[in-house]
Amino acid sequence: MIETRTAYAYRAGRPEDGHDLLGVHVRAVLEVAIRDYGEDVARSWVSGLTPEGYRASMANGETFDVAVQGPRIVGFCGVKGNEIAGLFVDPDHMRQGIASTLLDRALARQRASGFPRCILSASLTAVRFYESRGFRVIRERAKGTRGGLDMAVVDMEQRLAPS
Repeated sequence: MIETRTAYAYRAGRPEDGHDLLGVHVRAVLEVAIRDYGEDVARSWVSGLTPEGYRASMANGETFDVAVQGPRIVGFCGVKGNEIAGLFVDPDHMRQGIASTLLDRALARQRASGFPRCILSASLTAVRFYESRGFRVIRERAKGTRGGLDMAVVDMEQRLAPS
């Protein structure tokens, strides 16, 4: 099912989307999150990301919703069970409601699946966004990146009312 909101459409991610997901992920980290983490940590964060990695995540049960404008993916949200595994929007398309729509879609699916809560590990860049959407901080911690450096993250949760 494709749902349209303003100039964006939303659909389920597909294995062949790996290259586009990689592009959005890398741009979001290296152009936006770099402000909170610095260049070394940001580069370590995206180190080793490949299109095949997204396909492997899908094969292992992670589902992706993508936001598209025309043929181009401009945002995505990965979900596995009751966890938001990642939510990224292309820097050229931020503040257009894409992240909110992707999150709403993910939370609706989690509610429909009967999960009592949604969990995630937010980057420092995303904490305010998630707090504004009703998530609460559980704890702050260091998380190892694929490139071997540690980055600060904030574990968060939101209780889900039944749908």
